[in-house]
Amino acid sequence: KIYNISNPASVTVASTLTMTALGIDAVAPHDPKIMGNLLYVSWFQAGTLIFDITNPAAPVLVGSYDTWPGPVNSGQLDGNWGVYPYLGQDRVLLSDRNTGLYIIDATAVNSQAALYNFKVNPSTIVGGVNSTATAYLVGIAPAGGSVVNLSSNNSLAVVPPTLTIPAGASSAGAT
Repeated sequence: KIYNISNPASVTVASTLTMTALGIDAVAPHDPKIMGNLLYVSWFQAGTLIFDITNPAAPVLVGSYDTWPGPVNSGQLDGNWGVYPYLGQDRVLLSDRNTGLYIIDATAVNSQAALYNFKVNPSTIVGGVNSTATAYLVGIAPAGGSVVNLSSNNSLAVVPPTLTIPAGASSAGAT
């Protein structure tokens, strides 16, 4: 949660960041740090996520680096444990409980749209059952939207050729 503390007598929630809204499979966001208008969050199996919080009511995912190579296990806190952005954006330190220390260059993070994740639910279907695909962006879709090309390696699957993420959005779905 991101809180608005401009009035200490009446603190309010400005926004909430969730796994579902971001399209990630990971547990326990951990060790958040703010540097300027950027929020860095260690999110265990999802790695470090970087948000532009210029508008705290509408944070934008602008970067990520995943240090965890294994599967997500909700009972374990594997992966990115800590983040330290205070040496400068060109040398952000990440600590991973399993794979060690990383030094990343985050100078190129921005809100320009790029595909971040793609999920299909359910991922396996039989017969004439529908499945929903959702594409997630780093950044936000520009005017005119962002088009994601879709295809399947199974000739029996009926897949729309494209999925359009509307302007100003960071995700969209198709059946």
